[in-house]
Amino acid sequence: MAQTPRAERPTYSIGDKWIPPAGVFELIRIENDIYIFSNERAREIRLTKELGLVKAEGPMGLLEFHPSLPMDWPLTVGKKTPREIEWQTPQSGGFNRIYVNWEVESYEEVQVPAGSFKAFKIHYSWQVGPPGARQWRELSMWYSPEAKQIIKFASTQFR
Repeated sequence: MAQTPRAERPTYSIGDKWIPPAGVFELIRIENDIYIFSNERAREIRLTKELGLVKAEGPMGLLEFHPSLPMDWPLTVGKKTPREIEWQTPQSGGFNRIYVNWEVESYEEVQVPAGSFKAFKIHYSWQVGPPGARQWRELSMWYSPEAKQIIKFASTQFR
């Protein structure tokens, strides 16, 4: 009988490298249980120790979440957790309350520049903006237990 795929939360140490699609990032410090990764262009990505996204600059611009996008361990396909958090962008002028739907959608083969990995696809969706003019935002990330890292991101924005 095949075992259900499951991933336990990884831990990182100062100097560990992370290679998301945006380039090579190095863990430069840990502050208040937040991992702070930086690359050669001084861009930073901040993740909680649960790998919940706190702050990053990406395809949707600068994103900041409080407390963070949820990430509940261990990862298993079908796990989901709706959560109320706050989000901010440079255009928003401050934090706004959002309701995030979070789900581990699948465990699949993912091709990235470093090779092919089995990974959990984690999907987030939320609405932003005033009533009647709200936009949906979606973010997917793939976590590879073998690499012990998030190896791929994809985001969309639509009305």
